[in-house]
Amino acid sequence: MSFKTLNTNLVALINAITAVELGQVVARPTFDFNSFPGVFVAESGNENEYDSTQDNLRTYAFNIWVFTKYEDSGATIDEAYETLRETVDAIIDALDEQESPNSDRSLADNLASNQTLTSVVAQPSRFAYDDVEKLIGAQINVRLRVLVDLTQITP
Repeated sequence: MSFKTLNTNLVALINAITAVELGQVVARPTFDFNSFPGVFVAESGNENEYDSTQDNLRTYAFNIWVFTKYEDSGATIDEAYETLRETVDAIIDALDEQESPNSDRSLADNLASNQTLTSVVAQPSRFAYDDVEKLIGAQINVRLRVLVDLTQITP
């Protein structure tokens, strides 16, 4: 259930951002947003490391895509890029704040009792541009590491 829980928590964290005005935020890939900047969160991979006879360390990878439109929305391409950059920065800041000792650690909400979120790493990856749809986007790669206490797993 960790993919589902972490995806839900990422969407909630992004929706709670107040530093920028966000449009629609969804928990699955889409390009059909009802408002912009639109954001989708999608799982992109999983790794599992043997840590000890009592623990495993799982890494859950997600891609967060941020999209904004230009021309159709009345914004120039320069204004749309500025909005995109500001939105990406706000999302990365919100994810970085999860590492703070003063954080509410909301990304860890509703994880199983034997799971502990140990680290959050977010980095912008690439920017994409579609002149036909008048759409620009940016990808943020997120890796969430979760320590799993194997002694608390019941068969």
